[in-house]
Amino acid sequence: MQRVRPVRFQTSRIIGALILREAAGRFGRSRGGYVWAFAEPVGGILLLSVAFGYLLRSPPVGDSFLLFYASGVVPLLFFNALSSSLSQAVAANKGLLAYPVVSVLDVILARTLLELVTYVTVFGVIVGVIVPVDGLDLQPDMLLIFFGLGLACLFGAAVGMANCILFLFFPVWRSVWRIITRPLLIVSGVMFVYHDMPPELQDWLWYNPLLQIVGIVRAGLYESYDAAYVSVTYIVTTCLALLAAGALYISLNESRLIQQ
Repeated sequence: MQRVRPVRFQTSRIIGALILREAAGRFGRSRGGYVWAFAEPVGGILLLSVAFGYLLRSPPVGDSFLLFYASGVVPLLFFNALSSSLSQAVAANKGLLAYPVVSVLDVILARTLLELVTYVTVFGVIVGVIVPVDGLDLQPDMLLIFFGLGLACLFGAAVGMANCILFLFFPVWRSVWRIITRPLLIVSGVMFVYHDMPPELQDWLWYNPLLQIVGIVRAGLYESYDAAYVSVTYIVTTCLALLAAGALYISLNESRLIQQ
């Protein structure tokens, strides 16, 4: 036990230092840099709310267009930001990874924790502003909301870790991935709810973990939302399979990844 504690302490210090380094690199050293973490989700929510506010009398769920789209936009952006950040974890830190004390998994964990804290804060602030602005009487299930955001983190980390490997060894996959992710705003249930989609599409879209994750977050915000279609077992199994495969490959081929 005496030999394990120093290693754990050293690892925690390394990850803490990496989080500070990543935060400075992403947001800059000024407080104003953190404003950009809110700008993208707020812009997306306002754009969808204004556009569909003219087309629809009421949102698919509840009475607030802002809250409905916030419940879909933030989890989607969280997934996109985390998976994109992790996919570049090795390429952006090759100089740092030359030091033996820093591992690829340390960088991945640091980036994951930074995005998790950022987007949980973003979601809390945005919902906290929307509720009084729209005069909502909201009784959210906070545990369910945090669980949904946690699953978004798990899925983003799993996909990001897989792409970190694929982008290095198969550069063409980067272009393919851009094409695959373009319709995510539509197929992830951000603009519509699962039950309003055609039955033939429901059968296919059910396999998109993001659609189910958005459903969990909405179920936490709306007591009346029916999330019976969600399978937590499917989401967790998919994420853990990708994470295990990615972590195993990185552990066995770390030097090859850094030199690639």
